[in-house]
Order: sequence, then structure tokens, then C-alpha cells
Amino acid sequence: EYSEQAAGASLIKTGKIVYLVLGKGYPPEKWILRSVWESISVIYVSWHRNVTANVRSPTNGRLHIHYLPHSTWTTARNRLLQLAQALELEQGWMFEYLVFF
Repeated sequence: EYSEQAAGASLIKTGKIVYLVLGKGYPPEKWILRSVWESISVIYVSWHRNVTANVRSPTNGRLHIHYLPHSTWTTARNRLLQLAQALELEQGWMFEYLVFF
């Protein structure tokens, strides 16, 4: 289970940002390009079209694409947060900012 205490507040990486983005299909190029920057990760959830196998990421694993069919706006936003928290646990550190789009 995720919690700030479990992840360790002292493990926050200054300047590390994750953008949590919900879209209908392919992620716009601006999100792919932003994820090239070392300080930025992007988690993109498509609710209409499964594009997970069709997008190439030149970002060394900083662009994460997921498919959540027929979800509501609220369900998808909650899932984006869960995905960000899971990524933080996997990395062993927390983002300084989580930015929803």
C-alpha cells in the first residue's frame, strides 16, 4: 500500500516532475517530446483507443502509456494517480510535482 510515510518524504527528488495525462488516442507529440527531458516523466492514459503497442518512446522509460477503456474522467484520474504512486515505489523515490492534464 502506498503512503507518503511508506515512500519516505525524504526521498523526494527535487526538480523531478511527472505529468499525468488523459487522452482519447495517441499521445500528442508534445508529451512524447517532454518525456525526453531527464527531469520529466509522462504517464498517459488513453480511454478510447489502445495505443500501448503503437507508440515508440525515445525516452529511456520516461513515457508510460496505458489503456483504460470506457472509463470516466474521475476513474481515469484516480488511475493516473495510482500509476504515479506505483512508479514512485518502483523507482524508490518520489516526484517533487505531480501535474494533472
